[in-house]
Amino acid sequence: MISKQLQAAILTLALVILLMGLYGVHLKRQAERLQNTQQVHAIAPPVTGPSGELTLWVPYDTDGTLHEQQVEATLPQDPGQRGQQAIHALLATLEARNSPHPIAAGDVRAVYLLNENSAVIDLNAQLADQHRSGIQPEQLTVFSMVQTMSSAAPKVTRVRFLVDGHDRETLAGHIDLKSWYDVASVAAASRQLAQH
Repeated sequence: MISKQLQAAILTLALVILLMGLYGVHLKRQAERLQNTQQVHAIAPPVTGPSGELTLWVPYDTDGTLHEQQVEATLPQDPGQRGQQAIHALLATLEARNSPHPIAAGDVRAVYLLNENSAVIDLNAQLADQHRSGIQPEQLTVFSMVQTMSSAAPKVTRVRFLVDGHDRETLAGHIDLKSWYDVASVAAASRQLAQH
């Protein structure tokens, strides 16, 4: 026969184990919620170069067009770094409160120039995974990045996208990310959007 003291100790121990398990579940849920709502931005090294104006092509959902916008920024001499700076500024504009084309928090990881005419924009997964699905919102985002890249590095004639360094079929289910975008064709399509 088990003594009453031993029974009480076992019962107390079982209760403590149960409470610790419930607390562990609570902590796990809280961590998942925090991870889903937390905006994570990589800390980039400081950009060096003279200050000047960058041209951003900001999408507007209300009329489905791109609007040219000038921003003051540091302009690195390297066209790839200047393009990355421009895309970073564009995405920061779109993430801002009261954005004309709201997007999820995210950023450009890098811009690679394969040669002076071909640029690859590497976005982080957070931007792509949380982007609004739909032909128009996705098209406006892609077109705005292509046009902004071209403004920052005028010799670039074609742009392609990666997500976290890998190919991805679409941005959010509709707009192709695996193909090259011809800058002149995107500019012409953007002008057609403005006429409708």
